[in-house]
Amino acid sequence: MTTVIERLKKFDTEDPLLVFLQGEVGTGKEFLARILHYNSHLHLGPFVTVSCNEHRGSLLEAQIFGYERGAFSGASQAMPGAFEHSDGGTLFIDELEHLPIPAQGALAEAIRTRSFCRMGGFDRLPINNRLVVTSAIPLDQTGQEDIFHPELRSLLKKQQIFICFFY
Repeated sequence: MTTVIERLKKFDTEDPLLVFLQGEVGTGKEFLARILHYNSHLHLGPFVTVSCNEHRGSLLEAQIFGYERGAFSGASQAMPGAFEHSDGGTLFIDELEHLPIPAQGALAEAIRTRSFCRMGGFDRLPINNRLVVTSAIPLDQTGQEDIFHPELRSLLKKQQIFICFFY
């Protein structure tokens, strides 16, 4: 656990946009994400959580990126998503493996460009927060190639922390 905390401290001094926590269910990934948030310069900003296991498809994408009026039937007004709600703080995306591949592609582009578009929108909005993403599935697990978008997998590998059970 000490090495995990040391790595989290290193991430704060380097100030990366992205931190990827990989570990089995019950290893304390959200707890560690909160430690990172509340012990960083972002501690005064919001900590916003999106669980990819709770919603599916475009509803999940709308929750993360927000949407513009008319983006889909029922979108009678523009709504900000989790990226905007977490501005100046931390966006915690839990169980990334449940996020659809096209949405993972949009997430990879957002990380790469440090900006994003709302669903149905064309204007790029800047990202001014830290993104902490988790998964119980290892990025390189054999047979899991279709679970993670290739570009996102590559970005996550650079900022990965493994978490294991402590007995």
